[in-house]
Amino acid sequence: MIEQDWNTIESWIQSTANPNFTFPAGVTPSQWDAAEEALSVTFPEDFKTAYQIHNGSSRVGLFDYGYLLPLFIPETLSKRERNAYREIVTKWTWFQEYLEEGLYDELSSTTEDPTRIKSDHWNLRWIPITDNDAGDQLCLDLDPGPEGAYGQIIFWDHEVGATQVIAASFENMLAEIANSVVADCCVFDKTNFGTIQLKSD
Repeated sequence: MIEQDWNTIESWIQSTANPNFTFPAGVTPSQWDAAEEALSVTFPEDFKTAYQIHNGSSRVGLFDYGYLLPLFIPETLSKRERNAYREIVTKWTWFQEYLEEGLYDELSSTTEDPTRIKSDHWNLRWIPITDNDAGDQLCLDLDPGPEGAYGQIIFWDHEVGATQVIAASFENMLAEIANSVVADCCVFDKTNFGTIQLKSD
């Protein structure tokens, strides 16, 4: 289903906005090993499956959450394209440095569901997977609350921290996007690199 959902979203973008659009090639086994060692985590299998197919979303935004970050920036990109990217491992490292500097010591998250999301303002086992160029992001939650699910997708706001669970897993999130475009609930905003957006009522 994950590959089918990727294909559904890609085909929709091609038919809606750009017939030549393709998502990037997938992550290699050596890149997975390097990322898991750098972050000291084991990624959920659904996330690994998805990124073995496509390494992020080529700067295409997902609703208001930003584009799916690559695990590592693809070497095949031009210098201009590389400068426009952030990547999962590097972005996680920034937050690690913020924690070590004590920037979040007195802060906690304003979460809507404290049973599923821990109250930390930032947690090193929250793995940033999107970037909206405004400081907010979706994270892969590898340290959920007592009623949360390992690998759930949470939204992190740069002002108030982790606020809500967006999907129970990466696979579920990708399926929701695919279902939305199939149901004709979306438009493609061609501004900048493009964004999949829900239609306004």
